[in-house]
Amino acid sequence: MSSPESYEGGELVIEKPEANLSYKLQAGSIIFYPSTFLHRVARVKTGTRLVVVGWIQSLIRDSSKREILFDIDTVRRSIFAKEGKSVEFDLLAKNHANLLRQWAE
Repeated sequence: MSSPESYEGGELVIEKPEANLSYKLQAGSIIFYPSTFLHRVARVKTGTRLVVVGWIQSLIRDSSKREILFDIDTVRRSIFAKEGKSVEFDLLAKNHANLLRQWAE
């Protein structure tokens, strides 16, 4: 991987409706974004830009279902951090696990 100081240009540009976001990360860094976002790499003006590109796929294809699971897990973790294991924590953990099993492909 190339350090950002070793080349000019080459920023990853993620195009969003409200604005383009530009990234030039340190070597060894990682960025995740939905593959549905339009994206491009700006022209490298000098030097060499070496990167590793990969893809991941969620077991939950529907983004609204992923959001529900994320929210439930966020509340579950918050309850555990404040109160430890409780009846509410167990109910959230059970329902999170059941939805995950039901929705996973």
